[in-house]
Amino acid sequence: MGLETSTYVDGLNIANPAATDGLAQADDHIRLIKTVLKNTFPNLDGAVTASVANLNNTTAIPSTLTDLGISDGSSGMVLSTDGSGNFSFTALPAGATDTNYYVNGGSFSGTTLTLQRYGLSSLSISGFPQAITNNNQLTNGAGYITSAPAPTTSQVGSATAGLGADTVGSYALLKASGGTAGATVTGSSNYFTNSEWTTGPAVSSSGTWRRMGYTGDAAPTVYLRIS
Repeated sequence: MGLETSTYVDGLNIANPAATDGLAQADDHIRLIKTVLKNTFPNLDGAVTASVANLNNTTAIPSTLTDLGISDGSSGMVLSTDGSGNFSFTALPAGATDTNYYVNGGSFSGTTLTLQRYGLSSLSISGFPQAITNNNQLTNGAGYITSAPAPTTSQVGSATAGLGADTVGSYALLKASGGTAGATVTGSSNYFTNSEWTTGPAVSSSGTWRRMGYTGDAAPTVYLRIS
């Protein structure tokens, strides 16, 4: 019969050579066996000393570091290398515990900002260029600072003293059509009065005003400009 073909050991047919094969085919079979052995074990260049148990029993396969000749370390250590094939166990450096600290409140006093921090003491930052009285004066003022003190008397006084005539927040004695206190009127219908309590040189005010007292028709009263 013709010579079988195979590349690796598992392809050999144990029934060959048949008893009826010619003697001249014996060398062909021997060369085939040598070829498949070389293909199957291409890197064997020395004696294989592993026992049958080593080859057949998976428990003989290294499963721990000590099986590889590396001494075990202590609990919590990590395996490190020196870059030259040598391994050793190293303890990790101690690190700070993450306690998720965060700012949960704050307030202002004069030019000092005080932040309340969860899990930590409060922190004060001084030296703001001017007194901050409203958290909206901060860039991130939409609720990050949850409280702010009321402005002081001196702060209100200083701000009021800086108001000019006919500006938002200012008061004026104006003549307009009569009405109840609290009503809003446009500035174009209000006129500043002169010393005789009559209409001045026909100069109307600007913006929108709130009437702060009751007045009869064309009588003067106090108005607050609101816009």
